[in-house]
Amino acid sequence: MRQMDKVQISTATLRTGMLRASLERIAQGERPVLLLAPDARISADIDAFLHAVLANTPDQGSHCDTDCMSSSNAGRNGGTSVQAPGPGPEAAFVAGTCLSLPRFMPFAGRVPFVPIEDGSSVLWLRCVPQVAAMFTPLQARRIVAAWPGTSTSDAGFLDALRQLDGYLVSPRQALAHDGGRSAALSRALGVGARDWRIGSLARALAIYDHDLEIAPQALRRFGTLPAAPFAVDLWERGRALPDGVDTGTALLLSSRGCRRPLLQFALDFVPPEANMMQPDAGEGAGFFSLGRAEDFAPPNAARRATLVRHATRYNDLGAYLSQLLGPLGRFLRRGQHDQQPETFAARDHDLDTLAGSRADGRAIAGCQGRA
Repeated sequence: MRQMDKVQISTATLRTGMLRASLERIAQGERPVLLLAPDARISADIDAFLHAVLANTPDQGSHCDTDCMSSSNAGRNGGTSVQAPGPGPEAAFVAGTCLSLPRFMPFAGRVPFVPIEDGSSVLWLRCVPQVAAMFTPLQARRIVAAWPGTSTSDAGFLDALRQLDGYLVSPRQALAHDGGRSAALSRALGVGARDWRIGSLARALAIYDHDLEIAPQALRRFGTLPAAPFAVDLWERGRALPDGVDTGTALLLSSRGCRRPLLQFALDFVPPEANMMQPDAGEGAGFFSLGRAEDFAPPNAARRATLVRHATRYNDLGAYLSQLLGPLGRFLRRGQHDQQPETFAARDHDLDTLAGSRADGRAIAGCQGRA
């Protein structure tokens, strides 16, 4: 059990296929519960983040009604101070807290998941938690009530979130990952003491669906897209049209070719959704188009390859530099090791010992899902 400013958080095991049963138990309790996979490694900085999330939802977590709040972590002692302005114009359902992040987009190829920046320390995901997640009793009750039928599959969790229009809040740099990650990665990407700035879901830009496509409501906040319902298929993955919309008039935002686009956007920025902030003035020159669904061409492998190359161009540069400078770095490290063998050996031993001690959930570093 964890205690933060009189808020006690229990812990329980998160197992595949057992999420509904875990939520049913949380719904019957009185305090938030942190679910951890058996091999989960969590960061030493998790307490400050969980406190910031709970402080942003004073009723222990059904809605995110504040525009933004700042939590200052004074250090390892977990000291925090919270300042929250008044309620925002709308209340959006916060379905829970996810402490891990996907590193890559969920399709073939190592395309990094790079969420758009919006000034917040968090993003919002509609996903099934695999490593670590926190739910309050009120959140659990609403999710269980919306869970379809008696199914216990994790797909039912996503169905419940769609029905509730709910998302999990997640830090932009993961505070938990599975034990399969290397110890070097664990110790190299610690978050450290920081100010957690939790923005409102009602105003956020970094909102992503289960397949990591940006949500339409987030794109509308760019001020360049219409209020009419539209589907988002930036990666040409054949996403369905909005529910209840006539296929003859439905709108689609996609990288596929469009014969009669209503709006077009260039391919200049990373991540791809950042290009929707500025419509392309050049007729026929845009890479992304908004138009009627029936006016779009079928998915095109060449266009998708262009998008993948654009999204991974910094990966290619990093690989090139690694190949170029790698031998030099190994030579320098070998020379330093020859000069100070005991110091470096002791340091490596200490780091490995520290990484191993964190496996029990007391303190380990998280990882960021960026390439």
